[in-house]
Amino acid sequence: MFKFQNLATTARRYLSAQAGTTAVTFALSIVPMLLASGAAIDYMRYSDATTKMQAALDAGALTVAASSNLSAAKRREAGEYSFAANLKSVGIDPKGAGISFTMKGTGVAASATYDLPTGLMQIAGLTNMRVAVETT
Repeated sequence: MFKFQNLATTARRYLSAQAGTTAVTFALSIVPMLLASGAAIDYMRYSDATTKMQAALDAGALTVAASSNLSAAKRREAGEYSFAANLKSVGIDPKGAGISFTMKGTGVAASATYDLPTGLMQIAGLTNMRVAVETT
């Protein structure tokens, strides 16, 4: 009982203290809170970009597969054009994306990468995140 009473008295004194502990605590916790919220926002952007890139890559691969009557170079060009057009329509610059198509008979395998710039995670020194997608 004595320890609980002593703890309660100490807690009351701590809560009623006006010596600036709240400001110090807030100042010490603001950086981790900014990093945590920055990581959440940047992860959301990463996830969104991955979904959009996967859809664009699937469209490009379907274009390559559907244009089997063209030469390999023309099929690849059509797939790259479809991929770039789909990326541009969702707000991702296709110039920064790398793409490759591999044709095996009627089958097509494709992969794409993009370095997505970060927002608040630049505080922690992370300037971009690599988005990589593939389809077969």
